[in-house]
Amino acid sequence: TAVERELLVAKVLVGSDSDRESLMQLLDEANGTLLKERDGKATLSVESNPSVIDGFEHSLNSSYDVISSTRSGRIGVAKIGQEVPVHRVLS
Repeated sequence: TAVERELLVAKVLVGSDSDRESLMQLLDEANGTLLKERDGKATLSVESNPSVIDGFEHSLNSSYDVISSTRSGRIGVAKIGQEVPVHRVLS
């Protein structure tokens, strides 16, 4: 099996101090990062396994006005000790 990760970067409206506090709690639960905050907007990132990203994105969309968001898609690498088939290009 593999270790999978995905990155989500989003910009949301943060209208009040209570919005900011709840956003920080949501980020903390997902081990996310507040990248920048200015003029009532926050840019954030979360890097985790895809199921955590799914849950975080759902919570974010249901609780905040999301201005924009993007996801990297799944990336992965075989776990240490796992055999990985070697693919060769035939010419």
